[in-house]
Amino acid sequence: MIVDDGWRPVVWVERRLIGDFEEVDQAELLGLVCCPVLLIHGSSTMDEEEHMLLVLSRRGLPLLPKGSRLEVIEGVGHGLDERYDDVIRFAVDWYRTRLRPDANSLI
Repeated sequence: MIVDDGWRPVVWVERRLIGDFEEVDQAELLGLVCCPVLLIHGSSTMDEEEHMLLVLSRRGLPLLPKGSRLEVIEGVGHGLDERYDDVIRFAVDWYRTRLRPDANSLI
Protein backbone atom coordinates (compact mmCIF):
# COMPACT_ATOMS: atom_id res chain seq x y z
CA MET A 1 0.00 0.00 0.00
CA ILE A 2 1.16 3.51 -0.78
CA VAL A 3 -0.30 5.95 1.73
CA ASP A 4 -1.74 9.32 0.83
CA ASP A 5 1.21 11.55 0.05
CA GLY A 6 -0.83 14.68 -0.54
CA TRP A 7 -1.22 14.48 -4.31
CA ARG A 8 -2.88 11.10 -4.87
CA PRO A 9 -5.28 8.86 -2.98
CA VAL A 10 -4.13 5.65 -1.33
CA VAL A 11 -2.90 3.14 -3.92
CA TRP A 12 -2.70 -0.60 -3.30
CA VAL A 13 0.15 -2.36 -5.12
CA GLU A 14 0.43 -6.13 -5.26
CA ARG A 15 3.68 -7.60 -3.96
CA ARG A 16 4.03 -9.28 -7.35
CA LEU A 17 4.76 -5.87 -8.93
CA ILE A 18 8.08 -5.64 -7.11
CA GLY A 19 8.99 -9.13 -8.35
CA ASP A 20 8.07 -8.06 -11.89
CA PHE A 21 10.77 -5.37 -11.73
CA GLU A 22 13.38 -8.11 -11.25
CA GLU A 23 12.20 -10.02 -14.31
CA VAL A 24 12.76 -7.17 -16.77
CA ASP A 25 15.59 -7.84 -19.22
CA GLN A 26 17.66 -4.76 -18.41
CA ALA A 27 20.15 -5.27 -21.24
CA GLU A 28 17.33 -5.38 -23.78
CA LEU A 29 15.43 -2.46 -22.28
CA LEU A 30 18.34 -0.16 -21.47
CA GLY A 31 20.14 -1.01 -24.72
CA LEU A 32 17.49 1.07 -26.49
CA VAL A 33 18.46 4.24 -24.60
CA CYS A 34 20.67 6.46 -26.77
CA CYS A 35 21.41 9.43 -24.49
CA PRO A 36 22.90 9.80 -21.01
CA VAL A 37 20.39 9.41 -18.19
CA LEU A 38 20.22 10.84 -14.67
CA LEU A 39 18.73 8.42 -12.13
CA ILE A 40 17.78 9.67 -8.66
CA HIS A 41 16.84 7.31 -5.82
CA GLY A 42 16.47 7.31 -2.08
CA SER A 43 18.46 4.83 -0.03
CA SER A 44 15.87 3.89 2.58
CA THR A 45 15.83 0.15 3.18
CA MET A 46 12.51 0.66 5.01
CA ASP A 47 10.87 1.44 1.66
CA GLU A 48 10.91 -1.93 -0.10
CA GLU A 49 9.90 -0.54 -3.49
CA GLU A 50 12.55 2.17 -3.52
CA HIS A 51 15.24 -0.21 -2.27
CA MET A 52 14.47 -2.67 -5.08
CA LEU A 53 14.48 0.11 -7.69
CA LEU A 54 17.83 1.37 -6.38
CA VAL A 55 19.33 -2.13 -6.61
CA LEU A 56 18.05 -2.47 -10.18
CA SER A 57 19.34 0.97 -11.14
CA ARG A 58 22.79 0.12 -9.79
CA ARG A 59 22.78 -3.05 -11.92
CA GLY A 60 21.49 -1.20 -14.96
CA LEU A 61 23.74 1.87 -14.82
CA PRO A 62 26.62 0.20 -16.72
CA LEU A 63 24.14 -0.68 -19.48
CA LEU A 64 23.20 2.95 -20.06
CA PRO A 65 25.08 5.28 -22.42
CA LYS A 66 28.35 6.85 -21.32
CA GLY A 67 27.76 9.89 -19.13
CA SER A 68 24.75 8.41 -17.32
CA ARG A 69 24.74 9.00 -13.58
CA LEU A 70 23.05 7.66 -10.46
CA GLU A 71 22.49 9.99 -7.52
CA VAL A 72 21.42 8.47 -4.19
CA ILE A 73 19.75 10.57 -1.51
CA GLU A 74 20.54 8.97 1.82
CA GLY A 75 17.72 7.85 4.09
CA VAL A 76 14.68 8.78 1.99
CA GLY A 77 12.02 6.63 0.36
CA HIS A 78 10.43 6.48 -3.06
CA GLY A 79 8.65 9.83 -2.91
CA LEU A 80 11.85 11.75 -2.13
CA ASP A 81 9.51 14.34 -0.58
CA GLU A 82 11.74 15.22 2.35
CA ARG A 83 14.60 16.12 0.04
CA TYR A 84 13.14 17.87 -3.02
CA ASP A 85 15.90 20.46 -2.67
CA ASP A 86 18.46 17.73 -3.47
CA VAL A 87 16.40 16.42 -6.38
CA ILE A 88 16.22 19.92 -7.85
CA ARG A 89 19.95 20.50 -7.34
CA PHE A 90 20.84 17.20 -9.04
CA ALA A 91 18.53 17.94 -11.96
CA VAL A 92 19.76 21.52 -12.46
CA ASP A 93 23.41 20.42 -12.26
CA TRP A 94 22.69 17.60 -14.72
CA TYR A 95 21.16 19.92 -17.31
CA ARG A 96 23.90 22.52 -16.87
CA THR A 97 26.54 19.93 -17.77
CA ARG A 98 24.50 18.91 -20.81
CA LEU A 99 23.92 22.38 -22.31
CA ARG A 100 26.30 23.65 -24.94
CA PRO A 101 27.87 26.93 -23.76
CA ASP A 102 27.32 28.58 -27.16
CA ALA A 103 23.67 27.58 -27.62
CA ASN A 104 20.54 26.71 -25.72
CA SER A 105 20.53 23.10 -26.86
CA LEU A 106 21.47 19.85 -25.23
CA ILE A 107 24.67 18.03 -26.10
